[in-house]
Amino acid sequence: MSWVFERVQDAVTDRPSLRVDIDPDTTISAMLRGVGFARWNGAFNRLRGRRRAVIVMYHSFSPGGKAAIAPDTLRWHLDLIRDAYHVVPLERLVSALANGESTDGLAALTVDDAYEDFFTVAYPMLRELRLPATLFVPTGLIGGQSDWYDERRTPLKIASAALLRELDPHVVKLGSHTVHHHALAGLNPATVEKELSRSKRDLESIVNGPVTLFAYPFGGHDSYTTETVRALKNVGFLAGVTTRWETYSSRRELMTLPRISFRETDTASTVQAKLGGDFDWLCGRQLASRFLRGALNRSL
Repeated sequence: MSWVFERVQDAVTDRPSLRVDIDPDTTISAMLRGVGFARWNGAFNRLRGRRRAVIVMYHSFSPGGKAAIAPDTLRWHLDLIRDAYHVVPLERLVSALANGESTDGLAALTVDDAYEDFFTVAYPMLRELRLPATLFVPTGLIGGQSDWYDERRTPLKIASAALLRELDPHVVKLGSHTVHHHALAGLNPATVEKELSRSKRDLESIVNGPVTLFAYPFGGHDSYTTETVRALKNVGFLAGVTTRWETYSSRRELMTLPRISFRETDTASTVQAKLGGDFDWLCGRQLASRFLRGALNRSL
């Protein structure tokens, strides 16, 4: 949450004064960087058998879309990531984690929801730069539009099956985002199995090959359970990504891999700091928030 000093009107000139935005997350991360947070946090994670797992998450590239990133911003993001990391397919990063191989210097790109703006904005850039990415698709909404937002957000069109078939498989791999984009934790086991197995079959019929990667809709701690993780494995998925924030993971977490994301307003130094692990303290805040919500619900 940002602290915002709202615009005020000058009483004499009737002109707005300057607006100042202060992002506390960036401020806290800068303070932690000053005491070497990323260094000692990395050492602690390595002692726990965890490795670097930089997985970047995007959603939309249209004004008003979820976590929208403008085309020009996406371009310099990709240039920065390409210069600092070896961008690999998500399945390669998963394989390295599973086999205990080094993941230093690796990063994977992911895009959720398969909006049409992926094809008009992101895909041409990825092809030009030859950067691999994984696109997670809610298969029951292919050719339709997002219907999981409230009335304050404009629905975005989701790509058609024809567009999905045009993707270069050497650049973009498809992954499941369920059928209807429902949070799995709120569904009964039979419905969870249908959401997973049908979405997998739908995508495999499009790509004429196996689909082994999955992204949880909404993706926070409350959107999955040990039962949904077990169902993912039973259906045949090899890995699942969440919206948990962190740049470290392990072979024990392949079904609940964390990711990081950027804001349109992030500066280059902030993007670099997020990639470098300076914002990994956010995973602790997410856990604390979940605990407090649970305690509050139990008290009501």
